[in-house]
Amino acid sequence: MQINTLLHNNHFELFDLQPNYTIDQSKLHSQYLILQKKYHPDKYINYNEEVRSSILTLSSKINQGHNTLKSPLLRGIYLLSLHDINLDLSINTQTSPDFLITQMEFYEKIESLKMDNSIDKINNTLLLKTELSTLINNTIININTAFIDKNYPFIENALKELSFYEKLSTNF
Repeated sequence: MQINTLLHNNHFELFDLQPNYTIDQSKLHSQYLILQKKYHPDKYINYNEEVRSSILTLSSKINQGHNTLKSPLLRGIYLLSLHDINLDLSINTQTSPDFLITQMEFYEKIESLKMDNSIDKINNTLLLKTELSTLINNTIININTAFIDKNYPFIENALKELSFYEKLSTNF
């Protein structure tokens, strides 16, 4: 049955994508819609328990795969796992001394903005958000190049940096 095959596919196979860091986001989205429509659990309500259970598992896998592949950070971690490299950012947080300094400088800039009561606060906030956005985009480009070059140690460090920038961008 096709359901069992899909359950054993990796996320890239599931969405008919090449296992690359850079992916066609519009194809990912269209494949997601096709799979969700075809394998939505409500369409299988009259099937036996085994089929309904498999469909529920597949629907969950489709959602998880979509969320993983649409995120540059999660896609990078997942792609590393396909190369037998498990990067757990909740445990493996060690970064270079230079990046620790970068982190401290960002925290100082944010604290300074919080205390800023000048008329330039909005401009300064926008400048910092733009700087973060640029760093995120550049890091994503560097990760893609490193995947092409199979430079996995660099990728691990760059994903840690990307995680920091994304969290800072979201919480700022």
